[in-house]
Amino acid sequence: MHFIFYGYSADKFPEITKNLDTNNGLWWDVAEVFNSVVLSSQEFTQILGTEGDSGYPDHQDFIAKAKEIYRSSSDVSEFIKKLFKLLE
Repeated sequence: MHFIFYGYSADKFPEITKNLDTNNGLWWDVAEVFNSVVLSSQEFTQILGTEGDSGYPDHQDFIAKAKEIYRSSSDVSEFIKKLFKLLE
């Protein structure tokens, strides 16, 4: 999931991601929150047969807010842009 997320967000949002590190900082935080929310969605838990991904303890407040953003976003690009704003 990380590689897909980083590739997609780099292609769609080069103005946001061009100077960011995938191993720490904002882009890494966004990736972790994104993965937790998406992997915990009903669609993915049914496909994977898992209970989801609870994420890192430091991200819990963001994950709760991100789940709301995920439900209200019209597509993945909108969701990712809103996550960058949330985590800035």
